[in-house]
Amino acid sequence: TAMTGMSFAAASSAFASASSQFAGSAEEAKDEKRRLAEAAKRTHEPGAVRTVTLPGGKEMRFRWCPEGTFEMGSPVSEKGRDGDERQHRVTLTKGFWMAETEVTQGQWKSVMGNHPSYFKQSFLSRVFNDGAATTPQFEQRPVEYVSWNACQKFIQKVNARLPDVQMRLPTEAEWEYACRAGKGGAYGGTGNLDEMGWYDGNSGNQTHPVKQKKPNDWGLYDMIGNVWEWCADRYGEYPSGSVTDPTGPSEGVTRVNRGGSWSDYVRNCRSARRGWNEPGYRVINLGFRPVLAPSHRTD
Repeated sequence: TAMTGMSFAAASSAFASASSQFAGSAEEAKDEKRRLAEAAKRTHEPGAVRTVTLPGGKEMRFRWCPEGTFEMGSPVSEKGRDGDERQHRVTLTKGFWMAETEVTQGQWKSVMGNHPSYFKQSFLSRVFNDGAATTPQFEQRPVEYVSWNACQKFIQKVNARLPDVQMRLPTEAEWEYACRAGKGGAYGGTGNLDEMGWYDGNSGNQTHPVKQKKPNDWGLYDMIGNVWEWCADRYGEYPSGSVTDPTGPSEGVTRVNRGGSWSDYVRNCRSARRGWNEPGYRVINLGFRPVLAPSHRTD
């Protein structure tokens, strides 16, 4: 018998077409979901990039450092080792974004409006105090002659203007973990100090523009040499056993700095080398490199 309004063949064809479209839509939805998942994964692959525009307009790039476990400190066999580098296992349960380079003079001025650095002019301009303006080349050098307290003011200004950023200094464990980027050895990274950093053997007794040496495997430049970098932690003795998400001692005055500098011997530029100073101290080979991550204790 004949069907009213539509033939059986036409209805079958329409049903098949609709089924095909539904299947196609479902497959497209699966593809989109898969694409988004892959994009999210890439966003949090080691070394993935995030860019933040600072107050004042300068940009700062950050690299993703995933959660993980590593051996912090140095083995007793390491040449140049100090007695406060007891090797111990550290687990970091949360990843974090670390600045690709030390904070530059240009970035500091963008936020703070001043130029505290010693190496902000040519040698002759400093000698004759001729008031010459900082050149673009010097703006790309790391800021130095900044205290731990001054770094906190920089961070507070950024967070006040960009509340979703959650900038802070890295913990000492985060710093060393990021410096090593999954590798052991005295210098992490490529393992070759001359390839990675500026120290007393190649610096010419001055800082250098950032990103002139090779980065480590997570895309971080100048972790070794150029300038020391402030960390959040108070300085203290390492634990004797494994720890999770350490933030340093709860009491004490001095704060940790890491990484060595343009003025340091080779042994002071090892990944495990620890430095410390009072929070009001400033010197021409000491700067900082912030992270973006959930808050840790900063008191």
